[in-house]
Amino acid sequence: MSTDFEHAIAVSEVADGIYRWVVPDGWQQGRGAWGGLPVGALIGSIRAAQDAAGSGHGSEHSPRLVRSVNCQIYAPVLVGVQQITVNLIRRGSAMSTWSATVIDESGAPSAQITALTGVARELTDPPPISTWSTITVPKVPHWSKIPVLSLPDFAPAFSKHIEQRLIEGIAMSGGAARALGWVQFPDQHSWSPEQVYSIVDAWWPTVLAPMTQMRPLATVNFAAHLLMDPAMMPAGEPLIFESFLLGAKDGFLSETRRLWTGDGQLVLENLQSIALIR
Repeated sequence: MSTDFEHAIAVSEVADGIYRWVVPDGWQQGRGAWGGLPVGALIGSIRAAQDAAGSGHGSEHSPRLVRSVNCQIYAPVLVGVQQITVNLIRRGSAMSTWSATVIDESGAPSAQITALTGVARELTDPPPISTWSTITVPKVPHWSKIPVLSLPDFAPAFSKHIEQRLIEGIAMSGGAARALGWVQFPDQHSWSPEQVYSIVDAWWPTVLAPMTQMRPLATVNFAAHLLMDPAMMPAGEPLIFESFLLGAKDGFLSETRRLWTGDGQLVLENLQSIALIR
Protein backbone atom coordinates (compact mmCIF):
# COMPACT_ATOMS: atom_id res chain seq x y z
CA MET A 1 0.00 0.00 0.00
CA SER A 2 1.03 3.67 -0.25
CA THR A 3 2.26 4.86 3.16
CA ASP A 4 1.20 8.48 2.54
CA PHE A 5 -2.29 7.51 1.40
CA GLU A 6 -2.66 4.87 4.11
CA HIS A 7 -1.95 7.54 6.74
CA ALA A 8 -4.42 9.96 5.16
CA ILE A 9 -7.35 7.51 5.31
CA ALA A 10 -6.46 5.84 8.63
CA VAL A 11 -9.38 5.43 11.04
CA SER A 12 -9.54 4.33 14.66
CA GLU A 13 -12.52 2.63 16.30
CA VAL A 14 -13.99 4.58 19.24
CA ALA A 15 -17.11 2.44 19.76
CA ASP A 16 -18.90 -0.42 18.03
CA GLY A 17 -19.41 0.73 14.43
CA ILE A 18 -18.07 4.24 15.09
CA TYR A 19 -14.68 5.40 13.83
CA ARG A 20 -12.60 8.54 14.20
CA TRP A 21 -10.99 9.92 11.06
CA VAL A 22 -8.63 12.89 11.04
CA VAL A 23 -8.74 14.44 7.57
CA PRO A 24 -5.21 15.73 6.93
CA ASP A 25 -4.26 19.06 5.43
CA GLY A 26 -2.70 18.93 1.97
CA TRP A 27 -5.26 16.60 0.35
CA GLN A 28 -7.80 19.25 -0.64
CA GLN A 29 -9.63 19.79 -3.86
CA GLY A 30 -11.29 23.13 -3.35
CA ARG A 31 -12.67 23.65 0.16
CA GLY A 32 -12.86 19.99 1.04
CA ALA A 33 -10.83 16.83 0.73
CA TRP A 34 -10.30 15.24 -2.67
CA GLY A 35 -13.22 12.86 -3.29
CA GLY A 36 -10.96 9.81 -3.37
CA LEU A 37 -10.06 10.39 0.29
CA PRO A 38 -13.54 9.89 1.81
CA VAL A 39 -14.10 7.00 -0.59
CA GLY A 40 -10.95 5.33 0.75
CA ALA A 41 -11.70 6.10 4.40
CA LEU A 42 -15.27 4.83 4.12
CA ILE A 43 -14.17 1.59 2.46
CA GLY A 44 -11.42 1.18 5.05
CA SER A 45 -13.98 1.63 7.84
CA ILE A 46 -16.25 -1.00 6.34
CA ARG A 47 -13.36 -3.44 6.00
CA ALA A 48 -12.38 -2.80 9.63
CA ALA A 49 -15.96 -3.31 10.83
CA GLN A 50 -16.26 -6.50 8.77
CA ASP A 51 -13.06 -7.89 10.28
CA ALA A 52 -14.14 -6.88 13.79
CA ALA A 53 -17.49 -8.61 13.33
CA GLY A 54 -15.78 -11.76 12.08
CA SER A 55 -17.83 -11.55 8.88
CA GLY A 56 -14.93 -11.04 6.53
CA HIS A 57 -15.11 -14.68 5.49
CA GLY A 58 -17.84 -16.87 4.13
CA SER A 59 -18.49 -20.48 4.93
CA GLU A 60 -15.64 -21.43 2.59
CA HIS A 61 -13.28 -19.03 4.41
CA SER A 62 -12.77 -16.96 1.26
CA PRO A 63 -12.28 -13.22 1.88
CA ARG A 64 -15.31 -11.00 1.36
CA LEU A 65 -13.76 -8.53 -1.05
CA VAL A 66 -15.35 -5.10 -1.56
CA ARG A 67 -16.94 -5.86 -4.93
CA SER A 68 -19.08 -2.79 -5.59
CA VAL A 69 -19.66 0.65 -4.07
CA ASN A 70 -21.99 3.59 -4.54
CA CYS A 71 -20.98 6.86 -2.91
CA GLN A 72 -22.56 10.30 -2.63
CA ILE A 73 -20.66 13.36 -1.41
CA TYR A 74 -23.19 15.81 -0.03
CA ALA A 75 -20.84 18.56 1.12
CA PRO A 76 -17.10 19.29 1.32
CA VAL A 77 -15.33 16.95 3.76
CA LEU A 78 -13.24 19.44 5.70
CA VAL A 79 -9.80 19.11 7.26
CA GLY A 80 -9.96 17.99 10.89
CA VAL A 81 -11.68 15.32 12.97
CA GLN A 82 -14.61 13.54 11.34
CA GLN A 83 -16.75 10.65 12.57
CA ILE A 84 -17.58 7.64 10.43
CA THR A 85 -20.49 5.38 11.33
CA VAL A 86 -20.70 1.89 9.83
CA ASN A 87 -23.79 -0.31 9.65
CA LEU A 88 -24.24 -3.87 8.42
CA ILE A 89 -27.42 -3.82 6.34
CA ARG A 90 -27.56 -7.53 5.60
CA ARG A 91 -25.24 -10.53 5.77
CA GLY A 92 -25.83 -13.53 3.54
CA SER A 93 -23.93 -16.77 3.20
CA ALA A 94 -21.65 -15.34 0.50
CA MET A 95 -22.32 -11.59 0.32
CA SER A 96 -22.77 -8.71 2.77
CA THR A 97 -24.20 -5.22 2.30
CA TRP A 98 -22.76 -2.34 4.34
CA SER A 99 -23.29 1.39 4.65
CA ALA A 100 -20.89 3.97 6.07
CA THR A 101 -21.33 7.71 6.59
CA VAL A 102 -18.97 10.60 7.29
CA ILE A 103 -20.53 12.85 9.96
CA ASP A 104 -19.22 16.39 10.34
CA GLU A 105 -18.90 18.37 13.58
CA SER A 106 -22.46 19.69 13.25
CA GLY A 107 -23.82 16.13 13.13
CA ALA A 108 -24.73 16.33 9.45
CA PRO A 109 -23.65 13.72 6.89
CA SER A 110 -21.10 14.92 4.33
CA ALA A 111 -20.47 11.64 2.46
CA GLN A 112 -22.05 8.22 2.42
CA ILE A 113 -21.25 4.90 0.80
CA THR A 114 -23.04 1.59 0.27
CA ALA A 115 -20.78 -1.37 -0.39
CA LEU A 116 -21.25 -5.00 -1.35
CA THR A 117 -18.63 -7.46 -0.11
CA GLY A 118 -18.58 -11.02 -1.32
CA VAL A 119 -16.55 -14.20 -1.58
CA ALA A 120 -15.22 -15.56 -4.86
CA ARG A 121 -17.95 -17.81 -6.22
CA GLU A 122 -17.00 -21.42 -6.85
CA LEU A 123 -19.01 -22.20 -9.97
CA THR A 124 -19.51 -25.62 -11.50
CA ASP A 125 -18.51 -25.67 -15.18
CA PRO A 126 -18.40 -21.84 -15.41
CA PRO A 127 -18.89 -20.27 -18.85
CA PRO A 128 -15.95 -18.22 -20.23
CA ILE A 129 -17.66 -14.95 -19.37
CA SER A 130 -14.42 -12.97 -19.17
CA THR A 131 -13.83 -13.61 -22.88
CA TRP A 132 -17.21 -12.19 -23.93
CA SER A 133 -16.54 -8.53 -23.18
CA THR A 134 -16.90 -6.13 -26.09
CA ILE A 135 -14.41 -3.61 -24.65
CA THR A 136 -10.65 -3.88 -24.99
CA VAL A 137 -7.72 -2.37 -23.15
CA PRO A 138 -6.40 0.84 -24.78
CA LYS A 139 -3.12 0.50 -26.62
CA VAL A 140 -0.59 2.61 -24.73
CA PRO A 141 3.21 2.87 -24.47
CA HIS A 142 4.79 1.14 -21.49
CA TRP A 143 4.54 3.33 -18.39
CA SER A 144 8.32 3.68 -18.16
CA LYS A 145 8.29 5.46 -21.54
CA ILE A 146 5.91 8.20 -20.33
CA PRO A 147 7.26 10.93 -18.01
CA VAL A 148 5.49 11.77 -14.78
CA LEU A 149 3.17 14.72 -15.28
CA SER A 150 4.57 18.06 -14.11
CA LEU A 151 1.74 19.82 -12.30
CA PRO A 152 0.79 23.47 -12.98
CA ASP A 153 0.54 25.97 -10.14
CA PHE A 154 -3.27 25.87 -10.17
CA ALA A 155 -3.43 22.09 -9.66
CA PRO A 156 -5.41 21.07 -6.54
CA ALA A 157 -3.39 20.29 -3.41
CA PHE A 158 -4.07 16.54 -3.47
CA SER A 159 -2.44 16.18 -6.90
CA LYS A 160 1.06 16.09 -5.44
CA HIS A 161 0.14 12.77 -3.81
CA ILE A 162 -0.68 11.17 -7.19
CA GLU A 163 1.70 10.10 -9.93
CA GLN A 164 0.12 10.58 -13.36
CA ARG A 165 1.63 9.81 -16.74
CA LEU A 166 -0.46 11.63 -19.32
CA ILE A 167 -0.98 10.26 -22.83
CA GLU A 168 -4.17 12.03 -23.91
CA GLY A 169 -6.64 14.57 -22.50
CA ILE A 170 -4.83 17.74 -21.48
CA ALA A 171 -7.21 20.01 -19.56
CA MET A 172 -8.32 23.19 -21.38
CA SER A 173 -6.61 22.12 -24.60
CA GLY A 174 -9.67 22.18 -26.83
CA GLY A 175 -9.29 18.43 -27.44
CA ALA A 176 -11.77 15.58 -27.19
CA ALA A 177 -13.52 14.82 -23.89
CA ARG A 178 -11.37 11.77 -23.25
CA ALA A 179 -8.35 10.99 -21.07
CA LEU A 180 -5.73 8.26 -21.19
CA GLY A 181 -2.61 7.60 -19.16
CA TRP A 182 -1.01 5.69 -16.30
CA VAL A 183 -1.69 6.35 -12.62
CA GLN A 184 -0.43 5.26 -9.19
CA PHE A 185 0.56 6.64 -5.80
CA PRO A 186 4.22 7.79 -5.72
CA ASP A 187 5.29 5.39 -2.96
CA GLN A 188 3.28 2.45 -4.27
CA HIS A 189 4.31 -0.91 -2.80
CA SER A 190 1.15 -2.96 -3.23
CA TRP A 191 -2.49 -2.42 -4.15
CA SER A 192 -5.48 -2.44 -1.79
CA PRO A 193 -9.23 -2.02 -2.44
CA GLU A 194 -9.08 1.43 -0.83
CA GLN A 195 -6.35 2.53 -3.23
CA VAL A 196 -8.00 1.20 -6.36
CA TYR A 197 -11.42 2.71 -5.63
CA SER A 198 -9.81 6.03 -4.70
CA ILE A 199 -7.26 6.48 -7.45
CA VAL A 200 -9.83 6.18 -10.24
CA ASP A 201 -11.03 9.58 -8.99
CA ALA A 202 -7.58 11.17 -9.27
CA TRP A 203 -7.91 12.35 -12.87
CA TRP A 204 -9.64 15.59 -13.81
CA PRO A 205 -13.09 15.32 -15.48
CA THR A 206 -12.76 14.80 -19.22
CA VAL A 207 -15.13 17.69 -19.92
CA LEU A 208 -12.23 20.00 -19.02
CA ALA A 209 -10.30 18.88 -22.11
CA PRO A 210 -12.50 20.63 -24.71
CA MET A 211 -12.95 23.69 -22.49
CA THR A 212 -10.67 26.66 -22.92
CA GLN A 213 -10.95 27.95 -19.34
CA MET A 214 -11.29 26.32 -15.92
CA ARG A 215 -14.82 25.72 -14.61
CA PRO A 216 -15.65 24.46 -11.08
CA LEU A 217 -17.01 20.91 -11.04
CA ALA A 218 -17.96 18.43 -8.33
CA THR A 219 -18.61 14.68 -8.38
CA VAL A 220 -22.00 14.11 -6.72
CA ASN A 221 -22.40 10.38 -7.31
CA PHE A 222 -19.70 7.73 -7.64
CA ALA A 223 -20.46 4.10 -8.53
CA ALA A 224 -17.70 1.56 -9.07
CA HIS A 225 -17.25 -2.18 -9.55
CA LEU A 226 -14.05 -4.05 -8.72
CA LEU A 227 -13.32 -6.88 -11.15
CA MET A 228 -9.92 -8.02 -9.89
CA ASP A 229 -8.55 -8.72 -6.43
CA PRO A 230 -5.94 -5.99 -5.79
CA ALA A 231 -3.77 -8.57 -4.03
CA MET A 232 -3.32 -10.26 -7.41
CA MET A 233 -2.20 -7.09 -9.18
CA PRO A 234 1.48 -6.39 -9.95
CA ALA A 235 2.89 -4.68 -6.85
CA GLY A 236 4.44 -1.28 -7.40
CA GLU A 237 3.26 -0.94 -11.02
CA PRO A 238 0.86 1.77 -12.19
CA LEU A 239 -2.51 1.11 -13.81
CA ILE A 240 -3.75 2.22 -17.19
CA PHE A 241 -6.41 4.90 -16.76
CA GLU A 242 -9.00 5.80 -19.37
CA SER A 243 -12.08 8.01 -19.14
CA PHE A 244 -14.60 9.54 -21.49
CA LEU A 245 -17.67 11.78 -21.35
CA LEU A 246 -20.95 9.95 -21.97
CA GLY A 247 -23.28 12.94 -22.07
CA ALA A 248 -24.47 16.10 -20.35
CA LYS A 249 -27.75 17.90 -19.62
CA ASP A 250 -28.83 20.72 -17.31
CA GLY A 251 -25.37 21.12 -15.80
CA PHE A 252 -24.96 17.42 -14.91
CA LEU A 253 -22.39 15.25 -16.71
CA SER A 254 -22.00 11.47 -16.92
CA GLU A 255 -18.48 10.08 -17.23
CA THR A 256 -17.09 6.54 -17.40
CA ARG A 257 -13.64 5.71 -16.00
CA ARG A 258 -11.71 2.44 -16.17
CA LEU A 259 -8.53 1.04 -14.67
CA TRP A 260 -6.56 -1.74 -16.37
CA THR A 261 -3.43 -3.69 -15.56
CA GLY A 262 -0.55 -3.34 -17.97
CA ASP A 263 -1.26 -6.82 -19.34
CA GLY A 264 -4.83 -5.89 -20.25
CA GLN A 265 -7.00 -7.07 -17.34
CA LEU A 266 -9.91 -4.83 -16.40
CA VAL A 267 -9.52 -3.90 -12.72
CA LEU A 268 -12.32 -1.42 -12.06
CA GLU A 269 -15.13 0.38 -13.86
CA ASN A 270 -16.44 3.66 -12.48
CA LEU A 271 -19.44 5.80 -13.44
CA GLN A 272 -19.55 9.35 -12.09
CA SER A 273 -22.27 11.99 -12.06
CA ILE A 274 -20.51 15.36 -12.10
CA ALA A 275 -22.17 18.74 -11.49
CA LEU A 276 -21.00 21.85 -13.30
CA ILE A 277 -21.17 24.38 -10.48
CA ARG A 278 -21.16 27.50 -12.63
